[in-house]
Amino acid sequence: MSVQKFPVTATIVCLIAVILLCSLGYWQIQRLEWKNSLQANLDSTFSNKVPAQIAQTDLDEVVSHGTMKRVRVSGQIDLSRSLVMRGRVLNGKGAVAVIAPMALKGADVAIPVEVGCTTNTQFDPRLKAQTKHSDITGILRLPKTNFVTPINNPESHEWWQINTTQLEQFWHESSVSSTVVTLEESGLFYEDGKIAPCLVEKKLRNDHAQYATFWFAMAGVLLVMWGLRFLRPYLQSA
Repeated sequence: MSVQKFPVTATIVCLIAVILLCSLGYWQIQRLEWKNSLQANLDSTFSNKVPAQIAQTDLDEVVSHGTMKRVRVSGQIDLSRSLVMRGRVLNGKGAVAVIAPMALKGADVAIPVEVGCTTNTQFDPRLKAQTKHSDITGILRLPKTNFVTPINNPESHEWWQINTTQLEQFWHESSVSSTVVTLEESGLFYEDGKIAPCLVEKKLRNDHAQYATFWFAMAGVLLVMWGLRFLRPYLQSA
C-alpha cells in the first residue's frame, strides 16, 4: 500500500488561517478588558456624589484615555454665544443640543458645555442671553463622531460636531477644549421645560466575550475539518 503524501500546502494554509482566527479572538479579549475598564470607570464616576473640581489634568486624561468623569466646573458661561448641535436623539426623537462656551476658572481655556437637548430643532438658545459665573456638575467626556457625521457649516449655523478650530473662530476664543461637559441639570439656565438633560450612555454595550468565543470556535472547527480531510486519510494510509 502506497503512503499518501502529507498535505504540506493545505497544512500551511490552514495554520495561517488558524493563527489569524486566534489573533482575532485574542484581540477581542483585549477589547473586553478595555471595555470592562471603561465600565468600571463609569460606575465609579457616577457613584461619586461629590465630584472633584475640574482640573487641566482631567482634560488631558479624558483626551488620552477616552474615559468619562463626573466633575464640578466653575467659571463664566456665556449663553449669548450658544449654538445648537444637530444629530442628537432625545426620547427616541431627533433633537439638537444647546452648547455654550465656559471659561474655566484658573485655566486659559474655554470648554464647550452641553447645556441640554430639545426636540424643537428651531429652538433659539440665545433668547435668555446672559453671561454668568456658575458652579455646575456634569460629565466630562470626548464627543462621539464617525465617518458619516456631516461637516460643520458655521456660516449657515449648521453644527454637527465639535471642531475646536471652528469653535475658536466662532466664539472668538484663543483655546477651546476638545472635551465637552454635559450638564446633569439643564434647568439651571432654561426653566421653561423646553430643554432636557442630554443623554449620556452609562452602560456600555459589551459583546466582546461572544466575539472572542466565536473566533476561537472557528479556529477549532477549522482544525477539526483539516484533521478529518487530511490527517485521518494520511494516518490510515501510513
